[in-house]
Amino acid sequence: MSDQLLTQLTQELLHYQEPKRERSNWIYISEIKECIRKQYYAINNTEPDTDRIPNFEKAKFTMAYGNLFETYLTQLLDRLKIPWKKHRIENEELHLHGETDPIIKYHDKEIILEAKGIHQRQFDLLYGNAKLNIPPDAYYSQLQAYLYMHPQADYGAFIIGNRNMNPQDKGPPFFLQEIQRDKLWYDVNFQEPDGRIPKLNLFLDTHQLPPREFDNRTKAPCSYCIFNRRCWEKDV
Repeated sequence: MSDQLLTQLTQELLHYQEPKRERSNWIYISEIKECIRKQYYAINNTEPDTDRIPNFEKAKFTMAYGNLFETYLTQLLDRLKIPWKKHRIENEELHLHGETDPIIKYHDKEIILEAKGIHQRQFDLLYGNAKLNIPPDAYYSQLQAYLYMHPQADYGAFIIGNRNMNPQDKGPPFFLQEIQRDKLWYDVNFQEPDGRIPKLNLFLDTHQLPPREFDNRTKAPCSYCIFNRRCWEKDV
C-alpha cells in the first residue's frame, strides 16, 4: 500500500504540467527578472523540452518548501492580530499581473511584505547584505513592481526565512529588510522605450523572438531552463 502511494505521488510530481496562461501577452510580475526570451516562450505557451520537465518539477518541489514560509507568516500575523490582505495586480497599460504576499497595516502604515523561504547558504548571504542595506537583487524587481502598481502602500519589506533552520542554530530564523520606492528603477525598467517591460511587450506585440540574454547554454540560468534545446538548437 505505502509503495503504491509513494509511486503515485512521485509520478504525479514528475508529470504535472503547468496550466496554460490565462491571458495572452500578459507578463507575470514574479518573473520580470527572468530571461526575456524565456518569458516570451512561457507567455506564448511554448512546449518545453520534454526531457527537462522532470527536473523542473523537482525544482518546484523544493520551491514549495519556500511557499510554506508565507503560510506560516500569515499564521503569525493572525496570532499577533496584525491585519493583512492580499492584492491582485492588473495593469492594462504594461500588461502586468500578479498577486502580492500579505499587505499589512502596522502603526498606521500600509506595508507590502514579500516573503521568501530560502536555503541556508543563500539566507546567510542575504542576511549579511541586509546589514549593509543591500537588497536581494533577485527579488527587488518584484517588490518594486508591487509598490508602483499599489500606490496606497507606504513602503515594502522583504521578510526572508531560513528553511534549513534547526533548534541548535544561533542565528535568527528570519529577518526583515525595509524597501522604499525606487523612482529611478521604475523609470529605467517601466517607462523608457528600451526598458525591460516595454521591450518585452514590443516583442510580444510584434511576435518577434527576443535575442538571448546569456551566451553559454551549459551555465545557469540556461543550464536548467526548460526551453534550453528550443532556444539553442531550434531558434538559432
